[in-house]
Amino acid sequence: MRHMKYSYIIFLATFISTIGLKAQDDLDAFLDEQMADHVDYALGTFYSSRIVNFQSTQMIPKGGLDFRVHHRFDQVSEGYNRFWGIDGSHSYLSLEYGITDYLMAGIGRQSDAFFNGFAKVSVFRQQKSSKRTIPVNVVWVSTMAADAYNYENDKERNDDFSRRCSYTHQLLISRMFSPKLSLQLSPTFVHRNMVETPQQDNDYYALGIGGRYKLTNTFSVNAEYFYVIGDRNTATQKYYDPVNIGVDIQVSGHVFQIMLTNSSSMLEPGMLTQSSESFTDGDIRLGFNISMVFTLGRKTTQQ
Repeated sequence: MRHMKYSYIIFLATFISTIGLKAQDDLDAFLDEQMADHVDYALGTFYSSRIVNFQSTQMIPKGGLDFRVHHRFDQVSEGYNRFWGIDGSHSYLSLEYGITDYLMAGIGRQSDAFFNGFAKVSVFRQQKSSKRTIPVNVVWVSTMAADAYNYENDKERNDDFSRRCSYTHQLLISRMFSPKLSLQLSPTFVHRNMVETPQQDNDYYALGIGGRYKLTNTFSVNAEYFYVIGDRNTATQKYYDPVNIGVDIQVSGHVFQIMLTNSSSMLEPGMLTQSSESFTDGDIRLGFNISMVFTLGRKTTQQ
């Protein structure tokens, strides 16, 4: 009887241990599954959809409407007679909407009679999880710009809309190296249907580099430069690579960008092929962007 009693106790202990081990295995498997589904995204690579003048990989979330005001003054070198360029004015207004978290589109109007529209698609987001790691953000942007001038001596161009158009395609690749530092490469292609002289190219290739460094949670220093390949010059005018240096200030969902630039245009074809001032020679302009994001439909989250 005593032997049977011990056997019963041993059997019961073994049974309980087996149940406990199985429960622990199930719990470990459940936790592993939950941890595997957790993805850490790099949020807030840039404050705004623009690094300075050019597009960044930052997307507007679904339901977000960004009303943007861009303004550029004339050259600072014009001196006190023109109040260091502030008497001159070039402006751009746009509306940009987040269709989904991965797709946005925008339309805008520049004060020199140019309209533009663009679509922007997020291909990859920088992320880290137990299943996979994506080290960069990858975004594709396609833009069309068209001028609305009335050309007095060019009836053919007035009647042919396609002659007024230019197209820009960009592959934006960025990485958030730390909460403070983000960098971006921007391989770019520009096609202009009509150029000023037969000597100018219709197609241009460019490589841009830009980045931001956060000094505080709401203030950063930003810069960008594009090296352009293609003949942009005419017999009377030389054009330069675009250079932009500025600061971002984030306040309650709005982003204020103040910059120095050598471009009067705020559209990609103009900035890349018609920047008529040399930044290194001091021919610079003061400018600012204001981004005001409103929520339509649901609360937006920063991407």
